[in-house]
Amino acid sequence: MLPSSPPSYHAKTITGATCLQRYQRQIFNSRQEVLHFDEIKNGLSIWKWPTDSSGERIHPSILAEFCLSHELTHPICLCPVYAPHSPPRQALILRSDQFGSRHCGEYIAKCSEDTCGYFVPLQRIYSPENSVKFVASRAVPQRDRPATRTAASNLQTAPASSSKPVPLPKRGLKRSYALLDISEPHFIIPPFHPPAQHFASETELLMKLDDFTQPGLYEPEFRALINMLGKYARRQPIDPRREHVLVEWRTISLHLEMKVMSRKLKSNHTIIDSTQ
Repeated sequence: MLPSSPPSYHAKTITGATCLQRYQRQIFNSRQEVLHFDEIKNGLSIWKWPTDSSGERIHPSILAEFCLSHELTHPICLCPVYAPHSPPRQALILRSDQFGSRHCGEYIAKCSEDTCGYFVPLQRIYSPENSVKFVASRAVPQRDRPATRTAASNLQTAPASSSKPVPLPKRGLKRSYALLDISEPHFIIPPFHPPAQHFASETELLMKLDDFTQPGLYEPEFRALINMLGKYARRQPIDPRREHVLVEWRTISLHLEMKVMSRKLKSNHTIIDSTQ
């Protein structure tokens, strides 16, 4: 447990003080590994807990003696962060005797000078419920390959001595047959009827010239309209009673040609004087 009243330290910068407090929280909140200061990385790293021949972690009660006999270093406290010019120090591994503390009687690791606030509850990390165990992967049953069907067109008739169809060699089942089940008698491919092509009449094309939203004709439509007017004008014989209609169509045709010619001249930035 972190001391209720942490030791008063005077960090040179606010950034250093914030970094020290963040390291203290990360170390204390670690549940499965012991974190300590790594001078090479200039940050926190995992301290390798010594293990016995069977791979089990050494009990905290004999951890200090084991490190001493095997010349292993203890976790490094946060003194290099607290005082940048101080050398790295090894933390003490002992049994807490602080009366009234929640970790009283447990084995802990703390700063040997009680200055940087380094504190690790070793007993909690060593606890079996916090240790990482091997979890066997879930056995996934192997699925059988789905049965394939052979289309009737992929079969050939066997000799007369046998009535069973024999599959053709070196020819796989087509994907479309397998998905559509085309060999079934109830499967019927619906006929395709393309939509009827609609041709605009003379009236519709003329109305598009003065349309409110998008007035004008495309070039193919304009050519079709000119052809329609020309065919109507070349009809023989001319009925005197419909002569005014022919004159009207010729006038419209001339008007369209003049309109197109004026658009071409405008597109070429040519100005036409209407008085000439």
